[in-house]
Amino acid sequence: MAWLERKCFFLLVVIVLYFLMKTFAISIYKIPSESMLPNIWPGDWILVDKLGYGGSLNLFRKEFQLPCVRKIKRGDVMVFHFPEGDTVFVDDPLQNFYNKKRWSIVHQKPFDVNAAVVSLPIGFRVPYVKRCVGLPGDRIRLKDGQIFINGINYREGYAIKRWYHLYVRDLSKLEKRLAAIDNSKFKEWGGHHVALFTSQELIAVKDLVSEGVVDSISPYYESWINHSTYPFVNDGPMPWTWDNYGPIYIPQKGDTLTLTVDNFYRYERLIGVYEGNELKVQNDSVFINGNHGNEYVCRQNYYFMMGDNRHNSMDSRSWGLVPENHLIGQAVFIGWSRNLQKSIWEGVRWKRIGNLLTNGRKEVRRQNNKLNFRSIKF
Repeated sequence: MAWLERKCFFLLVVIVLYFLMKTFAISIYKIPSESMLPNIWPGDWILVDKLGYGGSLNLFRKEFQLPCVRKIKRGDVMVFHFPEGDTVFVDDPLQNFYNKKRWSIVHQKPFDVNAAVVSLPIGFRVPYVKRCVGLPGDRIRLKDGQIFINGINYREGYAIKRWYHLYVRDLSKLEKRLAAIDNSKFKEWGGHHVALFTSQELIAVKDLVSEGVVDSISPYYESWINHSTYPFVNDGPMPWTWDNYGPIYIPQKGDTLTLTVDNFYRYERLIGVYEGNELKVQNDSVFINGNHGNEYVCRQNYYFMMGDNRHNSMDSRSWGLVPENHLIGQAVFIGWSRNLQKSIWEGVRWKRIGNLLTNGRKEVRRQNNKLNFRSIKF
């Protein structure tokens, strides 16, 4: 019976190690959406490094927060629990409760206050994957789709997708050219067409104008102010869009925020929900936990996350900052990839398996070195 005891002990060790690895070190997530195109595709399975990024544990019906001891770098692809996932509809848990409530206010439609909802602890909320573009202590702004960090244009060393206007002459030729581009999107938009390109893809189709296929190609900038833009004030969103957004300050642990009637809504959820305080404005005065005062010291770091598919991503521009205690880990590489529209074997994307998910810093340094070399040479 000694051999049986050894096997049982070995099996127990394996189970414990698996639990520890999955809880504290590594997790794998399947990607269902297009918000991180062109770097992460629907059907990709990403490997996430969780070690040292904090996270939330639910043991014995209690929630425990692990400390975040690793530093997040700008451009890192991060996985985190959905910040607005604390309240969900029982019948439709994937629908954003707060987004529906905001929509009802903007469109002056009744909101079903009696709908069955449930409150979820952090660890049970839907995991999201986005790229960290704003770090604690940053002041971030978007101007015509360009990111500015503390007033400096942020050079992204990774590919992003965005919409471009196309005024089409020969639709059939254009469709053939676009069919050769991975995950290309093309649709009619108010009398003309728009297509989804990265900067490299735009270079590849630049001769469409000289060939007479289109009259012109120009960037599309989101100008619609809608209920999905953060922050949301009493009766509507701020006058910001997804391409012209901010500026907004991203608090860090220990920061003292000076609250005013004007900036109250930017930090209302941060102070009230993420840090567990009662916050309200009365007679143009701010009250925190019933005490009159316009200063608050933040207890954790916050981050600004965006999808690489800039016009097809619900991110911090929509639901605000990501608290540190919502972090799960950093997406490192693609462990498996399959086209969900094809059979199991035919749909495997062999070229994507093992692709690293970089933050672009090496590419920016390479471009800088190349520019410096040219300036010396010539």
